[in-house]
Amino acid sequence: MKLLILYFSGTGNTDYIARYIEKKLQKFPQIIEVKLQTIENCSPDELKEYDILCFGFPVFELNSPAIVRTFLANLTPIQNKGVFIFCTMGLWDGNAIRKVAKPFQKNGYCFLGSQSVVMPGTDGLAMLNKKSRYVKKALEKDYKNLQEIDKFTDRIIDIAKKLTSGGDIEDLSKKPPFKIASTIIGPPFHLLYLIMVYFMKKKFHATEECTFCELCVKNCPVQNISIFEKNIVFGDQCVMCLRCIHQCPAEAIQIGKITLGKFRWHGPLGDFKPKEFSK
Repeated sequence: MKLLILYFSGTGNTDYIARYIEKKLQKFPQIIEVKLQTIENCSPDELKEYDILCFGFPVFELNSPAIVRTFLANLTPIQNKGVFIFCTMGLWDGNAIRKVAKPFQKNGYCFLGSQSVVMPGTDGLAMLNKKSRYVKKALEKDYKNLQEIDKFTDRIIDIAKKLTSGGDIEDLSKKPPFKIASTIIGPPFHLLYLIMVYFMKKKFHATEECTFCELCVKNCPVQNISIFEKNIVFGDQCVMCLRCIHQCPAEAIQIGKITLGKFRWHGPLGDFKPKEFSK
């Protein structure tokens, strides 16, 4: 049975979880053939090659990032395929998984299960002192033993076993989770987020510490950054993934003054490198 772990990661959290799941599933080669890929290197048409998808994303404003929503809007209709969904979040996922499941179900996928996992909020980290209590907690967390993800992978393996034994995928499907509180809190939170993002996007800039290494240009998932006349230029397509800020080796990219001298996150183990994404 062929399974694709497909995901988007801005600053490394979702990438780490995707690789954690991959490592667990690779212990069962007799049941599952696993491949890892990012949506940045994948066309929706390629998904038909796999029996099961394991789709991951970071939660933005109780939803998925704009780049994820664009990918999902171009899904190809399919039959007798299943999808597991996982997300990383700083605080609360709301109904983000349900929102991501909807386009999959609309295109013929059977929803098989989901998991949310709390990870350090990288938007807040970029605005915190390097010696703050929250930063220390984020760095000291044990990321090598994630029980909720272990249970999630156990379900994936269990479903794969049942399907390879002739089980009906529709009989194994379930309804995406629904949180009624999110329908109340969601709208005002969304509005507040849009207002905040509107002003923050205008404040992206590179300081004189910039070495013009072009890493931000290469790493931007939506090609929103360019160099013009010895200046780093930010366009209007930013999806606020903050990859450029956290990955800048000179810590030159800032949002106004609120990120100056503040902490930078390089993934749970400090080794996140977007340019090394699987292709």
